[in-house]
Amino acid sequence: RQYARHRQGLIENGADYIKKMQQAMRLMNIRLDAVISDVTGESGRAIVKAIINGESDPKVLASFASYRIRKSKEELEKALTGQWKAEYVFELKQSYELYEFFHAKVRECDKAIAELLEQKIEENEKADGEVRPELTQNTRKKKGKNGPEMDIEKLSFQLLGGIDLAKIEGVSGQTILSIISEVGVNIADFATAKRFTSWLHLAP
Repeated sequence: RQYARHRQGLIENGADYIKKMQQAMRLMNIRLDAVISDVTGESGRAIVKAIINGESDPKVLASFASYRIRKSKEELEKALTGQWKAEYVFELKQSYELYEFFHAKVRECDKAIAELLEQKIEENEKADGEVRPELTQNTRKKKGKNGPEMDIEKLSFQLLGGIDLAKIEGVSGQTILSIISEVGVNIADFATAKRFTSWLHLAP
């Protein structure tokens, strides 16, 4: 639980520096967030790194955008035409580096969580003499932006003795990690959804 809560704190700290990156660009009249929904996605990061490395030509910057970006090249170029001031580029650079730092720490945290879960699964197998079931591929979901790096669907499936949380509609890897870290592994104790929501204090 403490690993998972610490991990969430790191993600939130990283998000603060996304805001600072956007603020620095806005002060240069760069509206990357208006043409790319996620400035820390593949295209956004490529453009930000180019700006940090000294590129200021809007045509060149727009060329770093993926073909999946819906905005036209003209719209991208307009949004990337700004007033380049050294102090704002410096702030952008440091904010990007700090964002990267926090997400590197998230990956370290994921490694520690995976090791802990694998150790617990191994202890359970030794205690009851049963090998935990394998998870089939079709129940796994695409990892979200802040989703755990480990195979959380497989680990939770084995830890919970065959209960597949990934089958729940709308549940992501991040949600699965939250459930097992906050609720624990005795999910079968909640016989119905009503009992679970009551335990969460979400029922009248």
